[in-house]
Amino acid sequence: MVDEQLQRMWIPHLRGQFQLGRPILFTGAGFSLSADNIKGQPIPSFTDLKQHLWKVCFPDDPFDLNSSLQDLYEHALIRHRKELTDVLLRSFTVEAKSIPNWYQNYATLPWQRIYTLNIDDMDVAFNSAFDLPRSLSGIRKHKLGLAVGD
Repeated sequence: MVDEQLQRMWIPHLRGQFQLGRPILFTGAGFSLSADNIKGQPIPSFTDLKQHLWKVCFPDDPFDLNSSLQDLYEHALIRHRKELTDVLLRSFTVEAKSIPNWYQNYATLPWQRIYTLNIDDMDVAFNSAFDLPRSLSGIRKHKLGLAVGD
């Protein structure tokens, strides 16, 4: 029943919306995990980022899994600002050559807008990695390593 409804109603509806350029893509945590950063490592997950920040804040102490990302970030921002900036830039600058080809399917669809909660620069990497029908351009509402408003 669901498959029939999908084929009969939703696929034609979505096709029409894409032809008009109306769909909006919203990505969040996990979308970039198949790409690597400029260090040659996978873009960090939530837990990986906490571990990276823990090493900046408390390099001699064992990682506390219950630590809060917000607390670690704020601690690093106040006491280890340069190291925080370095970790974030190296961790979230995407290596364009590492992006799997399946991402191109998302990048070439005629989205009206693309929104993300991620702080990586996947849009810049997409423009380098793929021959897109139109370039993607991000609007950054943050500065890596700095509190918004700095």
